[in-house]
Amino acid sequence: ALAERPLTGYGAGNFELAYFKHAFPIIGAVHYARTTAFAHNDYLQALSEWGWPTAGLLIFGFFAVLTRKDSSDLLAAPAKAILFALGTAAFFNPVFKMPLLVLLAIVAASCLPKPATSNAKRFYGLFPYMGLVGLLTIWCGFRSFWAAHQRWDQILRWDKKDAAAWHALAKYTKSTEDSLLCERKAVELSPFEPYYVEALARDLESLPGQAHVPEALQTYIMATHLAPTRAVNYLAVARLLWRSGEAAQALEWAEKARRLEPNYWEVDLYIARSLRALGRPEEAVFILKELRRRHRQFQDKAPPPPASPYEGVILRYDDAVVVDELAGA
Repeated sequence: ALAERPLTGYGAGNFELAYFKHAFPIIGAVHYARTTAFAHNDYLQALSEWGWPTAGLLIFGFFAVLTRKDSSDLLAAPAKAILFALGTAAFFNPVFKMPLLVLLAIVAASCLPKPATSNAKRFYGLFPYMGLVGLLTIWCGFRSFWAAHQRWDQILRWDKKDAAAWHALAKYTKSTEDSLLCERKAVELSPFEPYYVEALARDLESLPGQAHVPEALQTYIMATHLAPTRAVNYLAVARLLWRSGEAAQALEWAEKARRLEPNYWEVDLYIARSLRALGRPEEAVFILKELRRRHRQFQDKAPPPPASPYEGVILRYDDAVVVDELAGA
C-alpha cells in the first residue's frame, strides 16, 4: 500500500481503502471477513493516508520537537515525558486520531520552546491551536451524540458533506427512491468508499424492472475494483448477468466469488443456474448435490455462529431453495 501511492497516499481517513486492496485471507469459514479503519500504528497510517512527503514532514516535526534541548522551564521535563509517551504509544495505537490527545500533545510541545521565548508569547501563541482542536472536539462530541441517537438529519443540517451521515440516513428512509437519493449523495461525496458504492448498487438492483440493471451492474463492478476481496460484489455481478440472460459471463463471475470464499453457499446456486442456462443440466445437478453434501459436512463440524453481518451473508444457506432448484433441473 505504501508503494502504490507514495506521493499522495489514499487520503486522510482512508486507511481502510488500502486494507481492502491488500487484505490477506484468514483461516476460518470466511476468508475475508476482517477489516479495519486503523493500522494501530499512527506512523504507518500517516504514510498510507498522506503519502511519504507529507507524513515525513509531520513525523520529522514531531520528533524535532521531542528532541529539543531542555530549557530552564520546570514544565519542560514533564512535557517531554508526555510527548515521549504519546510518540511511543502511537507505534501500537491510533493515538493521534483522538482530539484530546492531539490537544495534549500541542500543549506539551508548547512547553518546549527556545529559551528566549517568553511565557506570555508562548501562552498567546498557543491560542489558535487550542481553539481549533477545541472546536473539533466539541463538534466530534455533538456528532457522536446525534449518531448514537440515529439523528443523521441533525448532522446533515450542520454538515451537508458528511458522506457517512448520508449513507446511514439511507437505512431510515421510507422508500427505495429516498434511500437511493441518500446513497447517491454518499457516493458523490466519497466515490472511493466501497461500502457506499456497494449500498448504491444494492438499491439499484432492488428496483423493479430491467431499466436500472446496467447501472447496478457497473456500480457493482466498481465496488469489486475498490474492494477486490469482497465476494458479495462478485456474486452480485453474476446475479445481474444471469438476470440479463448472460449465463456464460454470470458463470465466470460466480466462479471468481467462489475462489474468494469457498463456503459462500449461494455462489454454487448461481453456478448451477448458469450451467443449466448454458445447456449443461447434468453439471448443474452435480453442483447442487455437491453443495448439499458440503454444507452437511460443514455443519457436522459445529462451526461458530457468524461474527459479523458479512459472515452471515457468506454462510447463509436455505436447503429448501436448493431442493427446489434440483427439482427444476
